Amino acid sequence: LTKNPLLKQKALKHPTVMQSFAWDPTNNDLFTVQGKSGEKNLGNLVVTSRPGHSSSSYMVLNGFGHGATMGIERATSKSRLYLWVESKANKKKSDDAFGTRIARVAWRSKGRVSPTSSGVQDLTPPAAAGKSPRPVVDQKNNLLIVRTTTGKNKYRFRAWKLADAVAKRWSAVQYDRTISVRDATSQGY
Repeated sequence: LTKNPLLKQKALKHPTVMQSFAWDPTNNDLFTVQGKSGEKNLGNLVVTSRPGHSSSSYMVLNGFGHGATMGIERATSKSRLYLWVESKANKKKSDDAFGTRIARVAWRSKGRVSPTSSGVQDLTPPAAAGKSPRPVVDQKNNLLIVRTTTGKNKYRFRAWKLADAVAKRWSAVQYDRTISVRDATSQGY
């Protein structure tokens, strides 16, 4: 990976640490997410496409959360790209504003959105709200996978077909499992 020019020593949009990344295999694009510099407790995120590349672009997500995970959805190289991220940051909890819901966000280069903007869909599965939901997309199998916190060091993983998640057919769950992990971290999977 370090020999790949797309991944080596690339500057992100802000000087803050990268929280997560996702890959768009249809166009071979890397997307990174990071907290917006100088705005630690607000849950404001910056998503960068192709960091350090001449055709790099970005999008600002205000009030979304910590950016611990992110998913990319794009059916074909010419179809619209969507980000799946935590949203509706709990700005009163701890030093970092974690999301309490899940959003599907239509990508807009140099766009700026909030959880209530047009192009942002709240697609939070039942029993996930307020439990630090973390979405990712399995593009090979067209699945949305959501991890939630269910107790101290206990996590619930559920998966739906992307089409079912977009249509809010939550009863069509493909996978549902709760695990306990000693000394677990809430960052990513």
